[in-house]
Amino acid sequence: MAVVVPESLLNATDNVDARMLLYRFCWIRGIVSLPRNLFIETPTLTSLLFAQKKSRKEIEQWDAAWERARVALENRVGEVRTFLKKARHSKKLTPSRIQDEVLKRLGGVIDETTAVTKKGKAPVAMKLPESVTTVSEACGHYLDALKLAGFAILVRNAVFREVTEALNYEYPVYLVSEVGYKLSKRKERIRPNQLCKFVGKTSKSEIPNLHLANESVEVVIDRKTPKRILDYIKRDVKWV
Repeated sequence: MAVVVPESLLNATDNVDARMLLYRFCWIRGIVSLPRNLFIETPTLTSLLFAQKKSRKEIEQWDAAWERARVALENRVGEVRTFLKKARHSKKLTPSRIQDEVLKRLGGVIDETTAVTKKGKAPVAMKLPESVTTVSEACGHYLDALKLAGFAILVRNAVFREVTEALNYEYPVYLVSEVGYKLSKRKERIRPNQLCKFVGKTSKSEIPNLHLANESVEVVIDRKTPKRILDYIKRDVKWV
């Protein structure tokens, strides 16, 4: 299927649950980022999404991979919590060593540049602040951070990365700046069409966009010498 979707569906934090469903139930075969002003009186950025529904077996494969990655990662987090609780009263460790151990054990989830979001308050840095001077404070800092909802989101994101890498979930992304027309409140302007090529069935002449067609048209695809986005999609995208 090919559908036009708001670009926020593909990248906004608020829509992460919708993206999770999309990845679970569909294979994304390609995304075409479209220019502004395709639809009159709305500046919303949109994309053309090409997706294919997964088979039941493929969905089960995704679910199994997700569960393996989730359990493995949550076990790592549990081990870090145990380490911090035991290390809290250690006289052999230092705050710096605590930080190194946490970052090492949670590699792929956090690093020293990570800041865990905290609702209504400033984010919690994973690099220990200078105000933390004791092992007990360092352990408390990380134990508190691991309880935050923002940390749970980081864990989920890490699981997602592991699953998509394990299943080789890749797809091409294209960018077009012209699609044959540009709308404004005064009139429609004719523009080149980088997305596809329309040709009149009778005249055999190229038509920039369907708004100008006064005859039946067909979409002409050139796989051998691709010049437009649909040419590349037809040549490169493999549909199962």
